[in-house]
Amino acid sequence: MADTKEILELERRHFWPPYTQASVYFASEHPVIERADGVFLYDTEGNRYYDMISSWWVNLHGHNHPVINAAIAEQVQKVSHCAMASLTNEPAVRLAAELAELCPPDLSRVFFSDDGSTAVEVAMKMAFQYFHNKGVTGRTRFAAFTGAYHGDTLGTVALGGVDLFHKLFKPTLIPVHRAPAPPCHACPHGRVRTDCDAECFAAIEEALLPHVGELVAVIVEPVVQGAVGMQMYSPKVLTALRRFCDKHDILLIDDEVAMAFGRTGRTFAFEHAGIVPDIVCAAKGLTGGYLPLAVTIASEEIYQSFLGEAGGTKTFYHGHSFTGNPLGAAAARASMRIYREERLPQREERLRAFSEMMETFSDKAWAHDVRWIGMVGALDIKANDGTAFDPALGVGRMVSARALREGVYLRPLGDTIYFLPPLSITRDEMLDMAARVGRAVESVLADIGTLGG
Repeated sequence: MADTKEILELERRHFWPPYTQASVYFASEHPVIERADGVFLYDTEGNRYYDMISSWWVNLHGHNHPVINAAIAEQVQKVSHCAMASLTNEPAVRLAAELAELCPPDLSRVFFSDDGSTAVEVAMKMAFQYFHNKGVTGRTRFAAFTGAYHGDTLGTVALGGVDLFHKLFKPTLIPVHRAPAPPCHACPHGRVRTDCDAECFAAIEEALLPHVGELVAVIVEPVVQGAVGMQMYSPKVLTALRRFCDKHDILLIDDEVAMAFGRTGRTFAFEHAGIVPDIVCAAKGLTGGYLPLAVTIASEEIYQSFLGEAGGTKTFYHGHSFTGNPLGAAAARASMRIYREERLPQREERLRAFSEMMETFSDKAWAHDVRWIGMVGALDIKANDGTAFDPALGVGRMVSARALREGVYLRPLGDTIYFLPPLSITRDEMLDMAARVGRAVESVLADIGTLGG
């Protein structure tokens, strides 16, 4: 067993934590994870935690899955990496074919990269060059929703709309047109997400219309905007957006990095809208959370526009050192096989259980806008009278710390708690986890004197 104190001391001296103020991060000790199995993480002190964010949304089928373990072990004995430049490899090629099979017919061409940000960067360059290859001039801009999050590299930061993450870097960014995100959490038309006619699309159209002549693409997080607080919106908005893009010859880029492969109850979240995007980006759960691998899946029409003479201006000059990494591809093929072969009744049973779990929060006075789709759920912690807490109070951070004591690993977005567990979680595990989270929240609110408000 690792020496916890030694690891934490080395961390303080050499590690730079992501998405966290280091002075806060190092002010207290935190678990050192040593192993994982199923939906649980285990630390060096023998404590167990429910992994309720799938280790940053990547773990699809549970930790330490024997099928993926075996696939990696077999592949590592053959070849762990080779450049896909004048060479190819079987796992990557077969994975590309299998992903194309999961997609609607026209989404047939798979480009490999490393993570969600790079998948979106590839999509941006691909979309821009598509118009160049067609001889269309003046198409130089992208559009995205307010509150969007598409990655942390500078191109994707430009697409983002979360000030906490993106505002500082604005002087370095390409201009991006912004459309209002669907306001389903507080619909001005008095409708609900599950029963509306996308009346809010009129405002989106109004924002985009003045720029249609210069737009390369509109990029969206389908159905769920993640980093802004797991805000969910009606699929009918996507349906209307697809019509708008078709009318004005604008590409639609679908950022499925977080939601692909069953998170929302469908293989891809765009399926809820009955549409087909021009480009789809996927990563995170692609390898089941084992290895970094991402894909940008493009239509055949886009691919064909890049064909021409060797060295010509139509060539897509983009690549990554680990493009089509065979070890990652082997893990992804195993992950996709698990997803394909899981019995539909079992999947539907888990979806019903997740709904049951989320409904346990509906009668909590502190749980506001309890929402879910598929196996993605969220709620906002507020005072019992519905008043939001002062952000400086850090209720979400306090709940996260208290939940660890209850054996649950959460990563709140402000005062929004979200649940995005491995798809393998059982009904009993869901209900036990929910009870633990409830105790953590109520303990924090009792400490600050708002429980019973």
